Amino acid sequence: IRSLKDDGSEHVKGSWLWGRSLLVCGQVALALMLVTVTIFMYRAFNSRLTQGPGFRTEGLIFASFDPVLARYNDARAETFFRDIRERAAALPGVTSVSLASTVPMRTDNLQVAQIAPEGFTFAPGIESAVCPSVIVDEGYFDTTGIRIVEGRGFRATDDGHSPQVAIVNQRFVARYWPGQSPIGKRVNIRDVATPRTVEIVGVAADSRYFFIVEPQLEFMYFPHTQSPVSRRSLV
Repeated sequence: IRSLKDDGSEHVKGSWLWGRSLLVCGQVALALMLVTVTIFMYRAFNSRLTQGPGFRTEGLIFASFDPVLARYNDARAETFFRDIRERAAALPGVTSVSLASTVPMRTDNLQVAQIAPEGFTFAPGIESAVCPSVIVDEGYFDTTGIRIVEGRGFRATDDGHSPQVAIVNQRFVARYWPGQSPIGKRVNIRDVATPRTVEIVGVAADSRYFFIVEPQLEFMYFPHTQSPVSRRSLV
């Protein structure tokens, strides 16, 4: 009986040690996995910071205006924005001025377009996609330092009497027209209020729009003379 008891005791002790070893190994493996994930996240975050936001970050001043609050009608609001742009451009030290519906890293007055790029087939049951956008004037890209990598920027002649145009970013091209030039291609804007078709005239370099470490986003730019908004930011 004593021998059987001794054997039983040794067996129980061995199982307990084996279980403890498995627990320790599991904890070490989990710790290594967390460290590895943290390193990858840090490298990705640091890479985004190193790349920069994709627009000029020094020497910019922003100011937002909403003439509707002063009960301006559309005509008076346009005169107000034209005057304030000219007066800002005349200030000593100012080299470039622009007006936009919102500025980078701001979500107020954000524009969202319901889009259907021509030549692109969505998954069954899906007819369009949502794309963030901003409404800008012809000086926006020079002022913010966002590069036009293909095609052209907006012109003063892109007004209500000329064909509707838009500029897209590089991520937009890679998503909807990979390996193709987007210049001259068309995008159906399926907004409920003003559905229309725009022609792509330029491609802007990718940048950060809302947060410095955000994932790459498709983005569109529309000329303010074809898509007027009441509230604008002076850059």
